[in-house]
Amino acid sequence: MKQRFVFAAILTLALTSKVFAYDFSSVAPSGQTLYYTFDYTTGGGGVEVTYPGVLDYDNQSYDNCWSGYSKPIGNLTIPSSVSYGGNTYSVTSIGYWAFYGCSGLTSITIPSAVTYIGADAFANCSGIITLNYNAKKCYYAGIRVVILNQHFHGAFYNCTNLSIVNFGDSVTSIPQYLFDRCSAIRSIAIPKPITYIGNAAFLDCGGLSTVNYYATNCTFAGESVGVAFNTCSSLSSVNIGDSVKIIPPNLFGNCIGLSSVYIPNAVEQIGNNAFKGCDHITNITLGKGLTMIGDSAFLGCTQVVRVISNSINPPTAYINTFNGLSDDVILNVPCDAANAYENAAYWFRFNIQEDLVYDFSATSSNPARGTVTIVTEPTCDYREAQVQANAYHGYHFDHWSDGNTDNPRYIVVMQDTTIIAYFYSDNGEDEGIEETAEDGVKLYQRNGQIVVEGAEGSRVMLYDVYGRLLATKRDDGGLLRFDAPAAGVYLVRVGDAPASKVVVIR
Repeated sequence: MKQRFVFAAILTLALTSKVFAYDFSSVAPSGQTLYYTFDYTTGGGGVEVTYPGVLDYDNQSYDNCWSGYSKPIGNLTIPSSVSYGGNTYSVTSIGYWAFYGCSGLTSITIPSAVTYIGADAFANCSGIITLNYNAKKCYYAGIRVVILNQHFHGAFYNCTNLSIVNFGDSVTSIPQYLFDRCSAIRSIAIPKPITYIGNAAFLDCGGLSTVNYYATNCTFAGESVGVAFNTCSSLSSVNIGDSVKIIPPNLFGNCIGLSSVYIPNAVEQIGNNAFKGCDHITNITLGKGLTMIGDSAFLGCTQVVRVISNSINPPTAYINTFNGLSDDVILNVPCDAANAYENAAYWFRFNIQEDLVYDFSATSSNPARGTVTIVTEPTCDYREAQVQANAYHGYHFDHWSDGNTDNPRYIVVMQDTTIIAYFYSDNGEDEGIEETAEDGVKLYQRNGQIVVEGAEGSRVMLYDVYGRLLATKRDDGGLLRFDAPAAGVYLVRVGDAPASKVVVIR
């Protein structure tokens, strides 16, 4: 703290007089005249978009940013580089107050070269509706904000009509306070590449109701009271992507609009205070891959009545992880896992019920030819499932994906299981076709041969059911035909495909 006061005193002395605001101007690709200073914030070599007017810092006269100049309006595209004096400079930053109060702007596109956005850069730009945000790794220096206006305001502070935010595929960070009080944002998607979310990035976004969270390895500065989605009281739906591994600390704390939480199987850790104070949550579902739930992660979630934990091994919990939840909460756990939960710290106090079986599904290889009915679902007490393949007119059931031909079929489920039914045409012309949406390759048997269609330019390998290579051919166009040594189940692999296809010769 002492260091900040020393810096503040020096900076205040430097800013007590009027200064000329820009070094040069240039017309943006979208037609507006923008103003630039040479940028030393990011290490030199680039330029910073700035305001053109002269500010009186003693009187905090923000509205003079564009005094005597025409404010930019319409759809603004900030260029990635500009030319001046025979040289080309990258646009690396957008200065504080650069577009303060430019209410005629309707959309903003920020290039990937930008690594710094100053406080209040687009503050009170009430006409902005759409933001195309491509800044790859962007920050802003909060120290300037503390000195100049005594508030932590983000670049789009109080842009009350901003409702559409598109993050570019290369964006890796969302700066602190970036969308403070952007009350028109209804939904936001946090893409996979995001690795950092700044404190209070969506502070007071009172209209935000849906968050689609896909970031696979994201952290944020959780030491501040104001966290990423703090006070987003209308947030009622959080959709966490299937590849997310970590829920950062404090991420959804005090989001009182949430009524349920679903954690996908890929998530391994839930950070400290992640859902702290979400006191309207009634149901929590935890995925199979979860190994740790941070301290106070669900602290104060007093309305929870059921927790479903799909992990065989109880995730590590801490003394305050579930503090505030009633001992009467029903805890559903997998078959054969009740004993482990009953002996695990901070889990044993719940009403543990062992009733979650392994994932079991039975589907048709081609829904246009037939369907599959699960007649009997497996349970913890009775693990056997019954499935029935139902062929449509003109087709008949031939085999299941493991080669079994029983129909109906009885399966003892002792692990996650998926079974697929294959249907053939009654006329035999396309018997055994298996076609996938990913590669469009057709595989079928005809007259005792295995036929592969649609694998042009690929090497095709034929294996027996034990995985022994029988033959290899390259498809140079047309059909590939393999002679099958005998009736049975064969595997065909096309190119570098991760999985083989199955065909049965009768």
